[in-house]
Amino acid sequence: KMYSLGVGVPQDDGEAAKLFREAAQDGLAEAQFLLGLKYWIGQGVARDDTEAAAWFRKAATQGLRGAQESLAIMLRKGEGVVQDPAEAIHWFRQAAKQGSAIAEFELGNLYGGGVGVPKDEREGLRWFNRSATRGLAAAQYEFGCRYEAGRNVPLNDKQAVKWWKMAAEQGHRWAQASLGRMYRLGRGVGKDSTNAFIWFTLALEQGHTEVSEELDSVAEALRPQQIVKAKRRLDAMKKRIMWNQAAFAKKQGGLLAPF
Repeated sequence: KMYSLGVGVPQDDGEAAKLFREAAQDGLAEAQFLLGLKYWIGQGVARDDTEAAAWFRKAATQGLRGAQESLAIMLRKGEGVVQDPAEAIHWFRQAAKQGSAIAEFELGNLYGGGVGVPKDEREGLRWFNRSATRGLAAAQYEFGCRYEAGRNVPLNDKQAVKWWKMAAEQGHRWAQASLGRMYRLGRGVGKDSTNAFIWFTLALEQGHTEVSEELDSVAEALRPQQIVKAKRRLDAMKKRIMWNQAAFAKKQGGLLAPF
């Protein structure tokens, strides 16, 4: 880990991978997982999805949640292994038992889409709710979309705003765009051009170019002094987002599988 992070020694991903391999071959689950990650992203070793999946499986079998998440994602996508949604569900369930918000979200998608299991929108919604309540921004955004559209839940703009705000404050750009739109239109929340400006700006800065015209529109409605104040609030929100992201990662174990 120290070579991987450059703590106390010069950063050296190749040396880190070598040491992870030695520990992984001795059966250490965390080292197996970390070596799998190296192969998955091609850091310190040549990228190799087959090797990544093999090491994830070893660690997953020992009960390591991050490895269970990662192996399940590869099984769902067919990366490095034969695509197998049914086995993916098995590993997502194992990770969900250990409190994985990512696994819960993935189970929501699989049940909602009828992939690897009979389609069951209610079961999918249950898993989305668990993941969103645990704090995963992607699940919170999905829940907001469901309330905004009235899909398998009562139509409720206030609930849509509630869930989108949670996701937006973790840096989810689609939630930021959706929340900005609700503030611009006054749906589920009081009409507020300043808040719309803040959320549209955050979304645009993350590459959500579709909001550029809406951002220009709300900016025109603001006086110069209001824009100055909005930009101060924008800077504060960026810091809050970084803190929220770090807090969620820590709550989920500090090391999340790529997602």
